[in-house]
Amino acid sequence: MVVAAWDRLCVQDADGWADVPWHDILGGGWNDETRELRWRRMSTGEEASVALAAPNDLPEVFRERVEATFLFQQAVYPQPGKAVMITARRNLADDDDRVIWTAHPTRGVRMEGETLAFVQDRLAELRAEYAF
Repeated sequence: MVVAAWDRLCVQDADGWADVPWHDILGGGWNDETRELRWRRMSTGEEASVALAAPNDLPEVFRERVEATFLFQQAVYPQPGKAVMITARRNLADDDDRVIWTAHPTRGVRMEGETLAFVQDRLAELRAEYAF
């Protein structure tokens, strides 16, 4: 069973219920061929999916809820051709921690040394500029 709540995706399996806050979903969506809803968690990198015989509106609700968390997204380039995505997302699950800023390297980018310093500086600038 899957329930799309205001602030999270709730999935029931043999072990019980698991809650995935919408802002923690880094990517995913509906695969019509396999009839699965899949996602990857930002906090753990874990990939998960659930098979749905009758998805009804869940794929559209999933997309809308994940997209609703995005306030800001920008690619920054610590080196030519090497991108890091900086995002600000609404935390719908916690009124005390309303905005979460993150930086995610694209494939082949390592967050260390000069790259890490560049991203931290740019993140601080963006946080100051966009005071959500």
